[in-house]
Amino acid sequence: MRGLLLVLAATAVAVVALPAAAAAAPPGNDDFATATAVTAFPFSATADLTDATSEPGEPACQGPPEERTVWYAITPDEDVVVRARWSSSPSPSTLMVGRDTGQGFGNLADVRCHAFNEPHVFDVRAGETWYVRAALFVFSGGGSVTIDLETVEPPPNDDFANAKPITQLPFSETVDGAASGNEPGERTPSCSGQSAGSVWYSYTPSSDGWITAAGPFAGQSEVVAAYTGSSLQDLVEVGCRTFGSQFTLRVSSGTTYYFQVGGLFGGGGPLHLDLTVAPNPVAGFGYSPGDPSTFDDLQVFSGSFDPGGNQIVSQVWDYGDGTAPTSSTSHRYGRDGDYTITLTVTTSDGRTGSTAQVVSVRTHDVAIKSFDVPTSGTPGRTKQVTVGIANTRVPEVADVVLYKSVPGGDFEQVGSQRVSLPVRTKNAQTKVTFTVSFTQADLAVGKVTFKASVVLVGGRDCHPADNTVIAWPTLVR
Repeated sequence: MRGLLLVLAATAVAVVALPAAAAAAPPGNDDFATATAVTAFPFSATADLTDATSEPGEPACQGPPEERTVWYAITPDEDVVVRARWSSSPSPSTLMVGRDTGQGFGNLADVRCHAFNEPHVFDVRAGETWYVRAALFVFSGGGSVTIDLETVEPPPNDDFANAKPITQLPFSETVDGAASGNEPGERTPSCSGQSAGSVWYSYTPSSDGWITAAGPFAGQSEVVAAYTGSSLQDLVEVGCRTFGSQFTLRVSSGTTYYFQVGGLFGGGGPLHLDLTVAPNPVAGFGYSPGDPSTFDDLQVFSGSFDPGGNQIVSQVWDYGDGTAPTSSTSHRYGRDGDYTITLTVTTSDGRTGSTAQVVSVRTHDVAIKSFDVPTSGTPGRTKQVTVGIANTRVPEVADVVLYKSVPGGDFEQVGSQRVSLPVRTKNAQTKVTFTVSFTQADLAVGKVTFKASVVLVGGRDCHPADNTVIAWPTLVR
């Protein structure tokens, strides 16, 4: 037993005497002073920031302080445009870019911060030093960040003098505008107030007509403007849109039109232009009521639009009955018939479009002209009730319904017939006869009152007030 205790004691001493595990070292470019020098492009590096630290006074980019950072330094011997991309795993990261002023990270100039892996483009002059810093938040738990740096060349049509000729429509092109710039004296499009770099196109039509210009339709921050003129100094703007919307121009044969495509809000991403032969405006309309009569004021309403992006400035209605075309959206027809309504619309730049619909005008008007009821009745006996209906307009189908009063003042239905009502002369009627009986309850009241109504099937009566009639009471005894 004593020997076993000695062995255990020796083992315990040995365990206590073991050296502690060494802490992981931060990356070599953990500090601003030890930033990794970028000596050639393209450049790519992946750093594990799990044990990275931040120095006292480091600038913060987003929300909570970023406490795991690494630094990269760029000092080119010629002017370059650099695009920085980065990604991180598994934690989100930020990217900061700033120009060295010689006074440490606390005095970096032109500082820009980005999150959500958004690429960043910046100009670096020969001999300047720019710093790129990748960072993780303190709560991230660590992770790695990959930095990719590349130089970007300006597009060939970056300047007005090198505007790319468009020789055929439709035309569509997307260029990398990251390194595009603005020339001294370059026009600022009126619809944007600013433009971060631009490219230029020219188009000279061989015939008069209309063209539509547009940027991307994905909501990208971009402006497209059109001009006439012969030099950058004498350009006259003739159209302008932002954020992928479009506009249409009326163009003249032999005149050169210049298109400026630029980024907005300092962005230097893809620049896109679509140029097409302009479509005609699309005319469309509806009307109410859907079953007009000669007693209705027909109301028309336009659903027209211009796919070319301009306003519709004129709407002319031809109601098809020989009256003069008009801008009025209300019309009453003088007689029944089928009429073709034509709508012609014109845009602010002079394009037209039209559409037509046939409207059927039918005046439905039936009336109860006579109602023959017995003057008296006896329980257990039957008598005849006859309804006379006039119809002078169009052939109709109608339901003729007969009602009888019950104690308490209400009516109950006692008969119904669906009948055809041909067109008859003004005083002629279609007779509908019902057989009715009387009850002991009628005798207790001493009288009944009959009511008749006629309801059109598949039509709307223009004067429904004369479709119901109530007779004088019939005595029951």
